[in-house]
Amino acid sequence: MGRAINRLRFRSNIWKKGSNVGITCIYQMVNDVRFLSSLDPLTYKQVEEGYQYRTIFAENYRYALSEFRALCWGDW
Repeated sequence: MGRAINRLRFRSNIWKKGSNVGITCIYQMVNDVRFLSSLDPLTYKQVEEGYQYRTIFAENYRYALSEFRALCWGDW
């Protein structure tokens, strides 16, 4: 899953944009990561619920990355 996140450029495409990114962009990236990892996609409602419990726009990139990875796994 880490390779898929790096391949989709989490650092430049979503993380640097911060909170200006809408949930639809996050939803699309989560499902793109899951697709590249050969996992079933999450529903919009699942991603929206998980986003409430994760801080993928934290100041510390390593923490934000681990939070995004947990969101992609569906762990919240």
